[in-house]
Amino acid sequence: MWPQPNEISLIIPHYDRPHHLDLTLKGIERNTEHPKEVIIVEMGIHELALEKYDLNIKIIAHYQNRDQVGFATARNKGAEFAAGDILAFLDVDCIPEKDYFKEIKRICSQREGLFMAHSQYLLQAVTDLDKLQENSVSHPDKDFPEAIELCEDYTKFSTLGFFLKKDLYENIGGFDNYYTGYGMEDIDFALATKNRLCPFYLTTLRVYHQQHSFYRPPLNHLESIVKNSNYFKSKWRQWPMVNYLEEFKDKGYIDWSTQHLNISQLKCPSPEEIEKTLIENEPFI
Repeated sequence: MWPQPNEISLIIPHYDRPHHLDLTLKGIERNTEHPKEVIIVEMGIHELALEKYDLNIKIIAHYQNRDQVGFATARNKGAEFAAGDILAFLDVDCIPEKDYFKEIKRICSQREGLFMAHSQYLLQAVTDLDKLQENSVSHPDKDFPEAIELCEDYTKFSTLGFFLKKDLYENIGGFDNYYTGYGMEDIDFALATKNRLCPFYLTTLRVYHQQHSFYRPPLNHLESIVKNSNYFKSKWRQWPMVNYLEEFKDKGYIDWSTQHLNISQLKCPSPEEIEKTLIENEPFI
């Protein structure tokens, strides 16, 4: 399939977040320009009622076991079927600002690279799409750029909202399908981008992250974090998620230090221990 010039294929991996997906699609629908297509890579078993949206929505079934959800493979699957020459990716809980797709086209017509949107974090459940900015805050550790900005620190990359040309995505090799469960595929992709000498830009485009419960530290994903971290270390000769690994070590779940070549899991957390790490109402993960 030949990509269509200056057309955006938006890819959204979805697993068990129908309410967040609904609000994100409404945010896309109200944009000043629509993407050529919205590709939802459905990893769960939800039957989504999508006829109500004024969007060209396509669903790709990519069912996965809950414990082995692979967002890397889901994004690659969406990219494989994309018809546009610009690939835009949104996490299912991220609502784009009103000129999001218009600005993506403008940026991609002016330069080549990997581009990341700025994430605003909503402080409460969404009731009015016109008040996303006033009901959200920036992450305290992430400054909002005044203009598009070349970034030398590729570890700042996040998959919440990003975009690039399809041929560049293919040249990078897409995401590494090894990663399943929790994390690391994002930083792995960023480092692969750096290895290709591809510039990485922070943009002034905003996406609004919807609140949801999460675990801090993500003890519920301990097994996949150990697996993914060991693979990441063997591939990139550095450890990811050092703060989380330190916490897991201090609590006796793993045997690890920054000098180790591998992490050994010493025990599994109990359901009660996992429950204690649950965070219900905070904007930041």
